Amino acid sequence: MQKKYFNVNFCKIQFGYYLNLIVKTNNLCYYLTMFRLWAKEYDDNNKIILHKTFKFEQDFDVKFLHAYLEVICNELKIETPMFLTTHYITFNNFNRVKFAETDFIDTTDFKFLTIELLP
Repeated sequence: MQKKYFNVNFCKIQFGYYLNLIVKTNNLCYYLTMFRLWAKEYDDNNKIILHKTFKFEQDFDVKFLHAYLEVICNELKIETPMFLTTHYITFNNFNRVKFAETDFIDTTDFKFLTIELLP
């Protein structure tokens, strides 16, 4: 877990989509950076079958989005979908990505899977 130290005056600043846990000691404070990803599986009627929130105790980096996706898929016990360039572009623009049945090699019990970055 990374600790970043700041002066007390800067402790109340929120940094983008990171959830900052701020701890004040003497005249210094540090925040523990983490982010959350929300995975949802939908059926044919666009109803949520399964949803789960995953917390990662580090800074978010889009370069490692495929690694985060592998962790999520292992926890949900599904195979990892193909991660295309359009998925990266969609995630960068909307903080959400949608994987259809065609993105998976094997057949799935759900129609599509969405991964969303929570603030």
